[in-house]
Amino acid sequence: MKKFLLSLLSFFYLTALSAQIALVANGNENTVTPIDFNGTSPLILPSIPVGSFPVFIAQTSDGRFALVANSGSSSITPIDLKTLLPLPDVAVGASPNDIVITSDNRLALVLNSGSNSVTPLDLTGAIPVALAPIAVGANPQSISITPDNRLALVVNQNDNNVTPIDIATLTAGVTIAVGSEPTRVVISSDSTLAIVTNSVSNNVTPINLTTLTPLTNIPVGTSPAAIAISSDNSLALVCNNGESSVTPIDLINFVPLTNIIVAEAPAGIQISNTLALVKCTGTTSLIDLTVSPPILLGNVATGIGLPAFLKELIAISPDKTFALVDSFLAVTPIYLNAPSFQLNVGNNPIAIAISNKFALVANAGSNNITPMDISTPIPTILANIPTGSLPTDVKITPGGSLALVANAGSNDVTPLDLTGASPVPLTNISVGTGPGVIAIRPQGNIALVVNGGSNDVTPLNLTGPFPIAMTNINVGTTPVAIAITPNDGRLALVVNNVSNDVTPLDLTGPVPVPMTNINVGSLPDSIAITPNGNLALVVNRGSNDVTPFDLTGPIPVPMTNINVGTTPLAIAITNNIALVVNKDSFDVTPIDLSGPVPVASSNISLSLGGMALSPFSVKIFADKALINCSETLTGGGIIALLNLTTFPPQLTGYIEGPYTNQTTALAPNSIAFSPSGTFALVGGTTLNSDVTPVYFNRTLPFALSVSTTGGSPNTAVIFASSSLLPPSNFSGKQIVVNALFQKDIVNFLTWGASSSGSPAAFYKIFRNSALTDLAGTVSGNTFSFADHGRKKCVIYTYFIVSVDANGNMSSPVVITVP
Repeated sequence: MKKFLLSLLSFFYLTALSAQIALVANGNENTVTPIDFNGTSPLILPSIPVGSFPVFIAQTSDGRFALVANSGSSSITPIDLKTLLPLPDVAVGASPNDIVITSDNRLALVLNSGSNSVTPLDLTGAIPVALAPIAVGANPQSISITPDNRLALVVNQNDNNVTPIDIATLTAGVTIAVGSEPTRVVISSDSTLAIVTNSVSNNVTPINLTTLTPLTNIPVGTSPAAIAISSDNSLALVCNNGESSVTPIDLINFVPLTNIIVAEAPAGIQISNTLALVKCTGTTSLIDLTVSPPILLGNVATGIGLPAFLKELIAISPDKTFALVDSFLAVTPIYLNAPSFQLNVGNNPIAIAISNKFALVANAGSNNITPMDISTPIPTILANIPTGSLPTDVKITPGGSLALVANAGSNDVTPLDLTGASPVPLTNISVGTGPGVIAIRPQGNIALVVNGGSNDVTPLNLTGPFPIAMTNINVGTTPVAIAITPNDGRLALVVNNVSNDVTPLDLTGPVPVPMTNINVGSLPDSIAITPNGNLALVVNRGSNDVTPFDLTGPIPVPMTNINVGTTPLAIAITNNIALVVNKDSFDVTPIDLSGPVPVASSNISLSLGGMALSPFSVKIFADKALINCSETLTGGGIIALLNLTTFPPQLTGYIEGPYTNQTTALAPNSIAFSPSGTFALVGGTTLNSDVTPVYFNRTLPFALSVSTTGGSPNTAVIFASSSLLPPSNFSGKQIVVNALFQKDIVNFLTWGASSSGSPAAFYKIFRNSALTDLAGTVSGNTFSFADHGRKKCVIYTYFIVSVDANGNMSSPVVITVP
């Protein structure tokens, strides 16, 4: 699909401004988006128009030009790097797809795959100038240039050879035979060796660049494509796109080493010092080059993989502190000093709980718990702990000394002692049939285990050295969820899915006492209670509504049901807001709880690049919410982020999450925040064996959000945890400027910074209420704007908004001039 041909990246320095900026080529939108990485958060700058279907970007090392290859319009768009403005397009051959530039920045070579040629560009003047094209072989795929500017090598896929080009004379030499259907070529830093990957013969061809002769082919894996050479020229790494491996090659002895197993279908590779980054389907694998042979460090979730014929899927910043990875509909930064690895756990990590010391992941498919030590910068995975059969929930006592695991398949609970350096399992405790969820009183003295198969609840006395089961309490039919008032622990509400009611339990005495069941909507699945204990909301999947309960009296009192989206599955709540995720309408219903009765707001749609996202769990911490979603097209996992500082909440972006294939099963506890709220862990479901850490205390985010049209990454950074207010004291006047024989009518606007909330990174000034007629943009420390070329006796209306570093806009303030 063409929408996969996006986000081809190139890093460079704006030397005149001492800046570090990325350029992202948006293939379907015919633009290039600059992203400024100099501040504490990436700043999306206005997009730059280029030619049709840009697929590659190269830049001069002196900071003068970026050159954009426009495959659809057979042209190159030069971009002035001092102003970030496009220069006139330069016509080249058909379907340009690769560019190389000499180290002295005097010449660029453009590879034209559609016309079997290379177009040289003279870069010595104010604008690039095309020179006479050079004929090469059939279907050229890639081009590389020697660091000494002596030769360029062009890979001709259909001719199974390489064309050398003499840079001094710009003439093609005698072709060099290689393997079958070559795709890439890489050159050593000393300009003595080239290596070509041959995708059909499953080998690589080394070429002696002194004699321009091929050496003996070296076998690698299936369908080799991307390749990189280490900085000391001792090692090459070959991505085997047809299998999940990378072949290291010893370049001293020209022998392959043992393959490194990586994620699926590796398609791109870059080396940063002693670390190699390999772009695969859904993840980027990181390889440690400090040991011999190299080893896999781990995987980072970075989005759906792209076709192997695309050259640049990864770009590394000049200071080598982070990389940008092309992530289907987004670009994902990986911070190389502390990458956020996906954490490999057991199969089907359906529930997670976190204390100040440990994170515990319940793996329903492998019948165990994966404990993690969270005192380290990246959670350290400890040895898995066997549980009973089909663990579906895990909860930790408020003091953090004990965990309880509900085993739905073996009808018991596994207690874990958390007081030592590692969790220690205690003897399993028999409960009812099909225990699915657990709730613990805030006092930590009683736990309630909900048994969906026996229609009862098993109380556990936690006051002694070991949990002790008490007499089961009958509830409604097929109980599936439970919540306890978090402020005082006086009341529990058990949600009964088949009998369509709720069973209240009085917890003020030595044993829980059931009250009369209360009817709710159809097929209730989940429940949440406000932190102050005044209100409960029950989510009814079958009737697409929510039943509120007033909990301020001695017994719960149901209120009027609230309509939400289609197939609501889960809910999260604060004292002022609730979020209900609706699986089949692909949205979230915010509910305002600040008034005397709950009131639903307009649903918030969840989609990425036009692809609907099906949400199935949600959690809130302070002013942020995470929603676990499944892509309706691929089944891949996406984590949506919401900013709750305003109502209705604002969707601020997405992070690539663990693969979910979530369709019908409930997984309400697949997200857990740490007690401090500095990070969260997000699990998946049936086909997944990973959890994804999401950090909120980093100075930079882990992903960039994307637009929902055109399949192009732009607009915003993933998360803004503080409010954004419009500017203050907006005023304007019209002035007349006389200069020689010209008269300029200027509307001069002034304003002040917001008195509170997030600082503005810049301000946008519009001339219409739809915020589409942009008059101008100024920086966050500029508080005036001059709109030139206006007319007298015409009333102009201006709308100005604050824009934060995440690209979020405040509400506008309005003024008319004159």
